[in-house]
Amino acid sequence: MPETQETSIPQAKPDLAAKLARHSLYLGIASVLTCLVVGLGVIPGVLSLIKSRQALRADPAISTAKCHINGKSLGGLGTAISAVIAVIVIIAIILPPSGVVREKACRISCASNLKQIGLALQQYAIDNNGYYPSENGVAGFKMLVDGNYLTCMQLFICPRPHDSDRKIARKLCEPGESFTEENVSYLYLGAGLKQSDSPELALAADKPNMHQNFGNILFLDGRVIMYSDAAWIKNIKLR
Repeated sequence: MPETQETSIPQAKPDLAAKLARHSLYLGIASVLTCLVVGLGVIPGVLSLIKSRQALRADPAISTAKCHINGKSLGGLGTAISAVIAVIVIIAIILPPSGVVREKACRISCASNLKQIGLALQQYAIDNNGYYPSENGVAGFKMLVDGNYLTCMQLFICPRPHDSDRKIARKLCEPGESFTEENVSYLYLGAGLKQSDSPELALAADKPNMHQNFGNILFLDGRVIMYSDAAWIKNIKLR
């Protein structure tokens, strides 16, 4: 009988799969190492995943090889970390700093406080022949409190987030605590004014330098205007 010659089976696919798996591992390592550079880790990470899939198609048995498993895992990890970092950076760019947000909220709260103080001043004037409290400064505000036109002490305090301001607000609200210029955030300017005077005259305003390059002014007709200008105080008109 004729002798049967053995033929060797080509190892092209297993060799190719092993090579692709190694490439996947190298790219996965590169992805993790470069993920700290925003977005850069995505490129080797995605390539690592592609090489891993190509290796699996070339030889399904490669799925149990350590280089294939590690390459796929590192590629996915690097891609995920880079994506998260990129999202965080984008959010940080889009959103304003927290300090800016807080300051804007304080400005709006101060305008609201002055609006409420303005309503109390109008009621006081109605009950006093059209005249507003006769003393400027904190003494005028005290006349509102003594007459029960305002009972919420917090309205006289700028809601700034600093600890010192919160302590001042708590102290002002304690029973028996008296008003001082130090624990009140606003200026009363309406002494001698009456409701029939010019509506362009100022009744009250933020204290200077309470907000950076900004100030609220309460006018005689009840308007509160917010001025975003370092020279905002020049808009205060007195008789």
